[in-house]
Formats: sequence, structure tokens, C-alpha cells
Amino acid sequence: MKIGKVYFVSAPGRIKIGYTVNPDDRLEKLRQVDMEELVVIGIIDGTRRLERHLHKELSPFRLKGEWFLDCAAVRSAISECLSSKNAYADQVPANPSAALDEARFVTEAVDLCAALVSIERRNGATGAEATSLVAIKTGMSHGRVWALQYRIPKTVTAAEIHALRAIAGADSDAIRAAKALVGKTD
Repeated sequence: MKIGKVYFVSAPGRIKIGYTVNPDDRLEKLRQVDMEELVVIGIIDGTRRLERHLHKELSPFRLKGEWFLDCAAVRSAISECLSSKNAYADQVPANPSAALDEARFVTEAVDLCAALVSIERRNGATGAEATSLVAIKTGMSHGRVWALQYRIPKTVTAAEIHALRAIAGADSDAIRAAKALVGKTD
């Protein structure tokens, strides 16, 4: 069985699990076709058999073709695949991307959410109003925005982090505030 690469790529709300012999070319083609930001979660040595196994295992979460819902179950299966050296006979983990590092994404989401709420409060909104405004702008629920501020979650979805980044990107004050929260400066 030919060894190639099994790759995991996220876009807002979805994750692609694919097989290729040339990941750089494949990812470049994906970026040309998909207008949304793509984030490489990981690339491992593997075969089509491994890809098919993952597709079958995650079939309840299939959106279309090789795309799956970005949810805890799919991320857990990917994380297990990336970290388990003996899970499959034809798999050798190699260089998993930091994109699956939930702690980093949670920290970024919490920082961006706090910065965005802070911006709304500086513009005169009360705490609850600021939370609601951020929820409306990001498309997240009021409860989720509140939780990002006061009950730090264990995970965030790609859709949530993309929404927060998009709103922060539209407001340079929010970017500066978020960087100040994590001690980074330009």
C-alpha cells in the first residue's frame, strides 16, 4: 500500500480530511478554490486506507465529500490520530500543527472576546450590552460570549475563532487591546 500523507485542514465550521502524495500542492489548490481562511491542523504519513477509515468513523459528522463538521468529536478523533503512534498499522505521526492546540485557541478566543467587550464598554455600553453587541457581531450566542469572559471553556470551534478574528480584524483598536491583554506589542 502506497504511503502518502493524510492531512487535516479547518475552515470556518468544517474540517477536511484528505489524502495526497504532495501536501504542499494539494493545500495550495485548496486555498485557490476555497475563499475562506484554511488552517492546517496536521499532516501525517498515511495511506488511503487510513483516510477511508477516518471517513467511515466520522461519517455521522460528514457535511459533503471529505468535509466534516468542526465539532469536539471530529477534533478528538483527529487529535487521537495525530498523537497515537500505534492506532493504525499504516500511520506514523509527523509534525502535528499547533492548530490543534486547543489551549492556544481558547486563550486567543478569550483574549479577543475580552478585547471586543472592552471596546464596546469604552463606547458606552453596559457589561450586558457589550456582551450582546459582541454576540451579534460574531454570530455567537450571548451565553457563549459570556462564557468566554467568565467561564473559560476547554475548547472553541473554528467558527468561533474565525468570527472573533474577523471582528477584531475589522477594528484595529480591538487588535491592539487583544495584544495588550496577552502582553504583545507591534
